[in-house]
Amino acid sequence: MKTLRNFNFKGKIVLLRADLNSDVLNGKVLMSEKIKESAKTINYLKQKRAKIVVIAHQGRPGKSDFISLKQHAKLLNKYTKIKFVDDILGKKAQEAIRNLREGEAILLENIRFEKDEFFPEKEKKNKLMKLIELADIYVNDAFSVCHRKQASIVLFPKYLPSCSGKLLEKEVSALKKIK
Repeated sequence: MKTLRNFNFKGKIVLLRADLNSDVLNGKVLMSEKIKESAKTINYLKQKRAKIVVIAHQGRPGKSDFISLKQHAKLLNKYTKIKFVDDILGKKAQEAIRNLREGEAILLENIRFEKDEFFPEKEKKNKLMKLIELADIYVNDAFSVCHRKQASIVLFPKYLPSCSGKLLEKEVSALKKIK
């Protein structure tokens, strides 16, 4: 498994699939270890002068915790500077991605708001291919969804050089210690 150490990120647009899914109480996102750990990968990429596009999810369609990632951005900002973009594929998101400077990070809206996230088999017609066209490298740091057949997990690494992030690497190392 390739890791962050296998790549030169300077000036590259990095599509980072983070694991920000957290408990929600009365519509308010609670701080979680996942958010703190995700900030470590973001900070590492910033130090390496990457242009970071964070994609993540919160909840599942139809559930009460299926909400925007705007609150997650506020929580992440306690550990690393990140700008929230309330868009995934539209002009606002594309412009924000193109305008990124080295060492900057943005968080796009909940990836599960885009229906094509759930249909990776529609590969060539999948709207999320737009993100692939804008990125140079894909980093998976979302251990809890690695088993899911969703576009941001299975489609992106087919088209972009890929590696694991710090949190995913940490989780896999912990599994290797179990006998």
